[in-house]
Amino acid sequence: MSVIYPETFLDLVKRTFKECRCSGDAPTTVVGVTGEAERITNWVSGAWLSIQQIHEDWQFLESSFSFTTTAGQAAYTPVQAGITAGTFGLWKTWDDLPRNYLTATGTGDEFEMEEVNWEAWRVLYDFGPLKDIRTRPVKFAISPAKSFVLGPYPLVGYTVTGKYFTAPVSLDEDADVPTMPRQYLMAIVGGAMMEYAADKAASEVYQRGKQWYDQYIGRMELARLPKMQSGGALC
Repeated sequence: MSVIYPETFLDLVKRTFKECRCSGDAPTTVVGVTGEAERITNWVSGAWLSIQQIHEDWQFLESSFSFTTTAGQAAYTPVQAGITAGTFGLWKTWDDLPRNYLTATGTGDEFEMEEVNWEAWRVLYDFGPLKDIRTRPVKFAISPAKSFVLGPYPLVGYTVTGKYFTAPVSLDEDADVPTMPRQYLMAIVGGAMMEYAADKAASEVYQRGKQWYDQYIGRMELARLPKMQSGGALC
């Protein structure tokens, strides 16, 4: 027998309404609701936002970027890197490192760039006559302003590709679906149940909600976070 998980924002609200044993009928929409239905809706939405912020590198927040460099320009904001404004959370600078290739040539000469810290980048590529060097970038750094910075300064157009993690996204409409895997969605219900229980002083609802929340978050942390890797030998 297959397990039926809630999928949409409305599904999650209905399931929370049921698990909290609210009186009356569950809402048929999340738009324009009032009273208890509005509070449940807000708690579900808040639980989803909270879960996204537990770890900014959840695998389900991972996305890709690609942009073409401008000759002589080293630093690129997330928007200049092709990422929609307001959706950027964190550059991914480990595993599957950012790459570049000469746009005019194509992916045949694509290679991974090496990361350096911001201070090292300034010394290597942005100091005195080094600023005037124009060639293919081989390294990158992340500036304090979260721009993606190349070194050396690019000579012509190079296509840069890589990964980043999105910022938390809210649920707003009935059919909105959280990006986290379906099998863990009951964590959202559990989180909303805890908020409901805290407001209503309903200890039994709180305990059930916390049990679900801890169970599904724990499973997701094991399956959907970067794997720990052992470091190299110490010198």
